Amino acid sequence: MTLIPTGSASDRVWGVAYGVRRDVWEDKVRSHLDYREKGGYTRHEAVFHPREEGEGETPKDVTLYIGLRTHEQWAGERSEEEAAAIIVERVGPSGRNKDYLYNLAEAMRKIDPEDEYLFRMEKNVADIDPERQGKTKEKDQEAEHS
Repeated sequence: MTLIPTGSASDRVWGVAYGVRRDVWEDKVRSHLDYREKGGYTRHEAVFHPREEGEGETPKDVTLYIGLRTHEQWAGERSEEEAAAIIVERVGPSGRNKDYLYNLAEAMRKIDPEDEYLFRMEKNVADIDPERQGKTKEKDQEAEHS
């Protein structure tokens, strides 16, 4: 899934921030991410606010990558079904897009289980993915509890 600017200061993005030593960031990680995210993303600095701020959990400066609608690799505004068809087929430098989506959805169930769009996209992709045959982690968990 691609972060894109909305223009609304009240919009929020949920996720995980990873701490990386500054020397490792400067010597290895930043250049790796800049290469991986080169296809239409720009690097931005932001402040990450932990869900529960407290002792040891304070806001941190982070780097994130935001997709540009003006970049040549932007797929454009698509219906969810069209986006699913693209995701299920495409592979990037970091692997298959569908695997990224499935892993993201699984992780986000622990962080923001209310992300309806993400889970709808996971279902749309799973419905047309011959390897999944319509199964999602959520469906697997429901089947286990019934």
